[in-house]
Amino acid sequence: MKRLFVATMCVVLLCAQSHAGFLKAVSGMVLMAAGSFAAIDGFKEVVDDEWDEPIIIGTNKIDISNPQVDYSNWAWTSEKIISWWADAAGTMTNTGNVDLKNVMVNVTFFDTLYTPIETNSTFVNSTNLGISVGSTISWDRYYNNCGSSYPVLAGITVTYDYDPIYETQSIYGIVHRTTYKKKNELQGYAGIAAGAGGLYLIIDSVLDNSRIKKAMKKRDLDIQFAQKPNYFGLRLTKRL
Repeated sequence: MKRLFVATMCVVLLCAQSHAGFLKAVSGMVLMAAGSFAAIDGFKEVVDDEWDEPIIIGTNKIDISNPQVDYSNWAWTSEKIISWWADAAGTMTNTGNVDLKNVMVNVTFFDTLYTPIETNSTFVNSTNLGISVGSTISWDRYYNNCGSSYPVLAGITVTYDYDPIYETQSIYGIVHRTTYKKKNELQGYAGIAAGAGGLYLIIDSVLDNSRIKKAMKKRDLDIQFAQKPNYFGLRLTKRL
């Protein structure tokens, strides 16, 4: 931009010997400057639209297992045959979302002082297949020898194993997106046209009193400004 301005000033000084040429050169310089600024401003990129967009930045495995078993349906009895004997029986249902394996019932009997007498722990079935989701299985514990202690209370606990169920979940992040557009393309093209017109005036002012101009007139030649949709420049013409 500085070089263009210096070159233009040199042309103006060269044209100072002719008042008409000087005015034409100054007009061309002003037109070029205005056209350049208009073109730069028109083609400057400005924000067209902006928004926040969620994107997947990773994944994570989540254990969604929910093992549950309902063993509330059970009862126990006791009787004395020389010594005290007690037994318990019931059913249990897998109410969770994962198959249970190695399911074991632990039955404990207590005496009148609520001291544990006997504990019996056994798998709920002989094949140890466990309990699938939604299934119900029966269990029983017969003939637990409590000795001379009188059982007045019984309690059970249930233990089991399971293979966890994992679910892959996406981890999201937020990215700010921006699109751009030209500030004013029409203004930009108009600025280019104005700048080209200014350049033409400057060149024409130089040639007005030059030998080149006179020689061209003798040969019916002339330089004119030419513009097309995707082109601008100078055109050499000849009168026939």
